[in-house]
Amino acid sequence: MICVLSHYVEDDIVGEVTSSIHICLYRNNLPAVRQYLETFAILLYLKFPTLAEEQLIPIFHDKGMRQQALSSYVFIAANVILHSRQSVQIYHLNQLLPPILPFLTSHHHSLRGFTQLLVHSVLSRLWPTLHPETSEDAVFERRCFQELKDYLAENSDCVRLRVSIEGFLDVFDPNASGTPPGIFSARPEVSDFECVPVSVMERVIEFLNDVREDLRQAIANDTVTIKNEDLAVGEHHKSDESVSEMVKTGQEVLDFQKKITPHRGDSEQALNLNTRGHSGVGDEYISRIISGIHPCKFVCVYIVVAF
Repeated sequence: MICVLSHYVEDDIVGEVTSSIHICLYRNNLPAVRQYLETFAILLYLKFPTLAEEQLIPIFHDKGMRQQALSSYVFIAANVILHSRQSVQIYHLNQLLPPILPFLTSHHHSLRGFTQLLVHSVLSRLWPTLHPETSEDAVFERRCFQELKDYLAENSDCVRLRVSIEGFLDVFDPNASGTPPGIFSARPEVSDFECVPVSVMERVIEFLNDVREDLRQAIANDTVTIKNEDLAVGEHHKSDESVSEMVKTGQEVLDFQKKITPHRGDSEQALNLNTRGHSGVGDEYISRIISGIHPCKFVCVYIVVAF
């Protein structure tokens, strides 16, 4: 606060203050507390523009940075871009926006939603200042940003998120937020009674919790539908297998050309005519073979018994 208000401050003091802010932002704090820290960090970087890229870019490139802290730094960087002087605004845009864009793909819901909200705010306000160039690379980059800008502007979830914020980012002014009225009271259009303003992160988290519940329900319904379809396909497959088995068995029974190979012992008994002059065992064996032939087959069996 002293660094922000003082017109004459030494660089080493500014370094100590920003180091303390980074330590506080890395810790777990309530969203309202974090927004106070974010507001004064924005004011510091607006007062000392060279510190913004010097300190923020290494933080964005740190792959081990906590997601909650990254959300705060995205908020800080976006507001530094939006509220900086015109002489350095384009420079801040070119330096701070590219390292923010990868967070649009983060698996952390709050960081991803927060980044979508802030990147849309930056692109929608500063897009007219980005003049197309003649080189192919510049045209390609502009097309990529145009697609990204259109997606963030028209995607239904992004639109719902912006509506839930109720235009807070459009009227957010770090200079006014750093004054006693901005610290201790909310804007009249936000609340009917005097209170501490609700942070942007709180609104984003509340919105994401509602959307997440709807998403869980939709995923559960899709899972049930997929399981039911799998069961139906499995039962149909089993019925097809049973039908094929029945057809195969029927074909084997109806195959009148199938070779019948009698047991060796039975055949010897059937062909062995004993001394009593009658083959009783042979008759029984032949009767069993005849009974095994399907009645639908018209097969003539000639039995010759030699006496």
